[in-house]
Amino acid sequence: MGFVRADNFYYHDKQQQYSIQNINNADFLPFDQSINAGLNNGVYWLKLSNQSNENRIIQVSNNHIHQAIAFRNGGIIDPLLNHRFITYKIESSKQATYIKVTANKEAYIPIKSYTSLEYSKNEHRQTSLIGMFYGFALMVMVVNLFFYFNFQDRSFLFYSMFLMCLCLSFAHIDGFIGVLGITKEFGYYSESFVHTLTGFVGVFFATDYLQLKTNYPKFIYSLYFAVVMALIFSIFFFTYNKYVFFVLSEISIYYIFISCWLVSLLLFKKYSYAVYFCIAYSLMVFLVFAYYLIPAFALVDLGVDENILKMSSYFEILIITYAVVQRMRVLQEENNHMHEEIIKHVNKIKSLSTQLIDKENNQATNFEHYNFNKRELEVLNLISEGTNNKIIAQQLSISVNTVKYHVKKIYKKLQVKNRKEVRLVVKTP
Repeated sequence: MGFVRADNFYYHDKQQQYSIQNINNADFLPFDQSINAGLNNGVYWLKLSNQSNENRIIQVSNNHIHQAIAFRNGGIIDPLLNHRFITYKIESSKQATYIKVTANKEAYIPIKSYTSLEYSKNEHRQTSLIGMFYGFALMVMVVNLFFYFNFQDRSFLFYSMFLMCLCLSFAHIDGFIGVLGITKEFGYYSESFVHTLTGFVGVFFATDYLQLKTNYPKFIYSLYFAVVMALIFSIFFFTYNKYVFFVLSEISIYYIFISCWLVSLLLFKKYSYAVYFCIAYSLMVFLVFAYYLIPAFALVDLGVDENILKMSSYFEILIITYAVVQRMRVLQEENNHMHEEIIKHVNKIKSLSTQLIDKENNQATNFEHYNFNKRELEVLNLISEGTNNKIIAQQLSISVNTVKYHVKKIYKKLQVKNRKEVRLVVKTP
């Protein structure tokens, strides 16, 4: 099992001038692993030699390739139906097999050759791994939804939605679009929109988890701008089928992940749970770059395939779920502390209010034996505040002479001679 041998060849038909009738005239180049030409996409002719005497299974194991035609002896070989990727069964023969591959996205064409037994074992192993991953992801989604309904913490809901989008992205990577009966052409265009949706939900999750509205409110606008740009580029890709728009959409989504990761670094000291977010997203930032952007620009292949993506996703899912739980605990502790402080403050206010009422009651009690009537008490309070007769008359809507009359009676009852002595008596407990 493995890649095709070094005695196989390819030709980039930039002008699309060759057909199966004259392809032998092309200037083929040898290759022994994947063809990795990045943005230099288009039509590629592959010439595969069969050096064994047994039947072979040839697979174009890239979900971005959905157009390929295989030829043997001038005739067309039909692809096997309901397989994850474009797959052919090549009968034992010394004749070369030609495959015309149309790479509309990145020119990354991994061609793998198996015996029938090898292919069957590989598919069984891959199907088991895929099933385990989706089962695990579904379980974590249910757990997060359970936490959301019990604790009303939106981070659980947003992460559950993020996991759903992640599974949809993996469904494209794994080639499940064809297995489910959905046309590969639909998967070819829908992948960009799924990634945009993943970025959109990721913005909600990061905003809530890192409390960006409190810490960096203006930064959020850049995240939504990136989502809008990703959507626009996805629409352009769907409309014009130009791979450059797909790449620009992926870069926009990549900005969301890497910028949120950088912000989590800045929040280390403020929030202890930001560490978990940073660890999980650092893995995501690297893998997204290695799996999606490196092939686009034909950079050094780091060997990141769908299996490595899934293994790392297990790690990322566990960390983020634990992180959300930790965040909930920290916020609950902060809320409990705040609640205790509020209770202390309210009790203090009640105590001060009680003291004030007691003081007023004591003051009222102190003047009971003077037998002041209501109007005299009103005048007395205003005198103690330093108010003159004219202002007292205006506030109580009485004449100045009436005020003087009440003042005279107050002097007599308090046995004082002037306002200064009145204020001294009133202030004396």
